[in-house]
Amino acid sequence: MLDLVRGYFTTSMALYPDEKRTWQELHHILLLQQMLEHFGRNAYYRFRRKEQLITPSEQKYIRQLFRKKGITDEPIYDEYVERYEW
Repeated sequence: MLDLVRGYFTTSMALYPDEKRTWQELHHILLLQQMLEHFGRNAYYRFRRKEQLITPSEQKYIRQLFRKKGITDEPIYDEYVERYEW
């Protein structure tokens, strides 16, 4: 069984106080650039528009990218889907 996700990935960093917003925005820009480089524009925007599910290996890459940037929170997705692998 595959644990797939759908939608945009965020962190709880959105809950941080205003003084940390500049760091949050910087992290977002750096994450966006690296995800666009890794997935390509088409796939990245399909993920955001919920047109394409994010596979476990892609989720792993996103999680590792968060860790590299010092974000210890798990990515939060809009929807979680379980499917059998045929």
